[in-house]
Amino acid sequence: MPSHLGQAEYILQLWQSFGLDSGVVFEAGAAQPDYISNSLPFIDNGWHGLVCESDSDSCQQWLALGNNRIEVLNEAIPYLPEGLDLTLKSLGAQTKGCDVLFLDIDGGEFHLLEGMSIVRPRLICVEHDNSFPINFEYVPRFIQHARQSSSAAMVKMMRSKGYLLLRSFFQDLIFIEESFANIYSSRLSGSGIFGPFHAVQEISRGAYSYYSVLVNQEEPHGDRGVSFYRSKMEIVSADCPKDVANFFCAFLYKVMLDFSPVIEQLRSPDYYRAFASSLMETKHSFIGFLLL
Repeated sequence: MPSHLGQAEYILQLWQSFGLDSGVVFEAGAAQPDYISNSLPFIDNGWHGLVCESDSDSCQQWLALGNNRIEVLNEAIPYLPEGLDLTLKSLGAQTKGCDVLFLDIDGGEFHLLEGMSIVRPRLICVEHDNSFPINFEYVPRFIQHARQSSSAAMVKMMRSKGYLLLRSFFQDLIFIEESFANIYSSRLSGSGIFGPFHAVQEISRGAYSYYSVLVNQEEPHGDRGVSFYRSKMEIVSADCPKDVANFFCAFLYKVMLDFSPVIEQLRSPDYYRAFASSLMETKHSFIGFLLL
C-alpha cells in the first residue's frame, strides 16, 4: 500500500537515485501494513523494517506478513525526551542502524527528535502542525498527544542537529542529514536545498491556506474555520509567554477579520452569519490577548 501523500515513495526513489541499495527503515505509528504505510514500500524493495505500533491488532497484521526482515514492537513510544531512543534500543537500532526514519504519532515529535542520539538517520520524515503561520516558532511545553510543533520551530531544531529541510508533504517534513546531502550534492542541485530561501519556500508550499480554512467550509458552517484557528489561539495562550500569545492571537484575529468581506461576498448569508457569530465569540473569549 503506498504512503498517504507519496512521501515514502519520494524518499525511496531519492535513495535509489544515489545508487544505493537497501537499508534499514524505522516507522513509529506504523498502523496497518495495508493502509497508507510509509515503511512497507521500503520493505517491499528489500529493506529491513523496524516498526513500532501501539495497537495490538495492527501489529498482528505486520507479523502475519511472515517477513523475516520485519521486526515489530507493540508499544507506544514513551512520552519522555529520551523516549525515541528507548524505542530504537528495544528494536536493536544501535547495531542494525537506521537509514530512514518516519515519525508520525500525533504529538511529541519535536521533543522526541530533539532527544534522539543513539542513531543518526540519513533521512527523516516527521509530522508537524502546518496550520501555524510559517514564521511562528511554536513548541509545546511538554510531550503530549495532539500537540505538535510549528514548521518554523521544527526546521530550526533540526537545523541545529545538522539536518536540512528537503521537501514538504503537507503535514510531513522530510529532512536530510547535511553531511549525507553534501556527498550527493550534484544529484540534489536541482532541488534547491542548498539555497538560502529553500526552507521558507517548502514550508509555504505545505502550509494551510487561510482562504481554504475560512472560506471553503461546507454550507452553512462558516464557524468551522474560526473554531479551527481559535483552537490554535487556545494552545498558544496556554503554552507561550503572554507577549507571544498577544502577538499570535491578535494576528490570527486580524486575519479572520480581514476575511469577513470576502466571506460575505462569496458565501451564503447563513454561512456568513455563522462565521461572524463565531468571530465575535472569539473576540470576547480572547479580549485580553487582542492588542488591537
